[in-house]
Amino acid sequence: MTDHKNYDATFCGRLPIHQTNSIQPHGVLLLLDKDIETIVQVSENVRQLLKRPVQEVAGAEAASYITAASREALRTAREEGFEGKLPLTLTFKLPDGEEQVFCLLHTAAEGLIIEAELKTFYSTPPRTFIEIYQRIRQAMQHINQCSDLEEVARVTARELKKITGFDKVMVYRFDENWNGTVLAEEAEPQMEAYLGLTFPASDIPKPARDMYEKNPYRLIPNREYTPVKLYPLLNPLSNGFTNLLNADLRSVASVHVEYLKNMNVMASMSARILFQDRLWGLIACHHRTARYLSFEECAVVEMISSILSQKIASLENAEAVRLRQELNSRFAAIVENMIDSTGMVEAFMQHAGLLKEFLHASGIALCWEGQIETEGSTPETGDIETLVFWLRQKARQQIFHQPQLPLVFEESKAYADSASGILALPIQPDRGNYLIAFRPEMIRTISWGGNPNEAVQFEPNSTVYHPRHSFQVWQQTVHHTAKSWHQEEIAAAEQFRGFLVQHTLNRLN
Repeated sequence: MTDHKNYDATFCGRLPIHQTNSIQPHGVLLLLDKDIETIVQVSENVRQLLKRPVQEVAGAEAASYITAASREALRTAREEGFEGKLPLTLTFKLPDGEEQVFCLLHTAAEGLIIEAELKTFYSTPPRTFIEIYQRIRQAMQHINQCSDLEEVARVTARELKKITGFDKVMVYRFDENWNGTVLAEEAEPQMEAYLGLTFPASDIPKPARDMYEKNPYRLIPNREYTPVKLYPLLNPLSNGFTNLLNADLRSVASVHVEYLKNMNVMASMSARILFQDRLWGLIACHHRTARYLSFEECAVVEMISSILSQKIASLENAEAVRLRQELNSRFAAIVENMIDSTGMVEAFMQHAGLLKEFLHASGIALCWEGQIETEGSTPETGDIETLVFWLRQKARQQIFHQPQLPLVFEESKAYADSASGILALPIQPDRGNYLIAFRPEMIRTISWGGNPNEAVQFEPNSTVYHPRHSFQVWQQTVHHTAKSWHQEEIAAAEQFRGFLVQHTLNRLN
């Protein structure tokens, strides 16, 4: 296997994405103190909302620009408490009257952040509630009718493309190393196809992934925007930058803008997919021209991503239940057959086939008091003895499972074809008594969206870096890797190990 550089861990994973201190220009940001009395800080484009210069608004009383009814609505929201972002229509005072503006409200350490839409960026009138409901209801119906993961990803991409009008919608899933593989794609013919491609973890580094666990989506309607700074530059209450992590309008790093440019994408939106409260994958939407989605339209994408998350959880949980039932049935059969055996070696030789099926292995070995018995495809006896010695040196007291054994045990490369993966059950590890299951090497080819070794390119003698220019398919052949054991399989193996340990103690007594 040829390893690629893990920029996600070495560099990209440490970027402070919440300290941009600037926003995108399709809205206005206002920071109010906790008492809703003072406008502490604003974005420099506040004139487009309030028709007053930024120096006049920042530090002013909130009552000068926000009506009494709206201030009371803000206080009520704060007192009742809310998580995430709260949509709210507020009325602002202008020199020539008042204007209602759709806003998002969320909390900050210093008080409340208001993000107000600028209507000049939205050419189409807002949809009615019934129109939005019908679209969501139809998408939900189609998603819930799906019977497997591939189908649900494909249907979600299709439905979201119809609802949002983006040129391309993709659904992709993260692996254990946070590389993302595109499971489904709906796109206009002119868009470059990424279906089946894998993108390195550094494309969405750890700070960004952490952000998605708190924020349901991220929108960049026009990559060629000019960032709007906050005024004053330092937050007067904290004497530092305001934390914009939860802000929809938060400006993005220049390297991400460059990434979109290299993809020939002008507008981008990503929505999270969660499973068991952890990031499972993302929905990615791309457009060749600028595309501004209102807060209401973003809420629709958020709801669809939530429906998708629930459906994936349902499918994953159903598969876990099916597997658990199968394993419980096999566990009961093995225990029933082994309970009256006079010795461990005898029990193994009589029921090795059942054990191999129960552990979902291609081969198994029993190492007992210096004797080794095998069933199926396993390493040679001498190699198993060396492996057991290594396990004992590591003081493995619990189940040890490893789908890439050659990465941690160099000697195993010689028999990787039959045992790239192992599941070792220590019964009496101090005596070298183990039951070991083996899985063979599964040689596979990963089709990367561009060379992962070029995911980040640094300028000479500088910390300034750029994303890769090409997303053409770059293939990597992966060796010395077996199919991983499922968590349900590991749990069942641990239960069986407990039976073997107790059974051995009972015989000794």
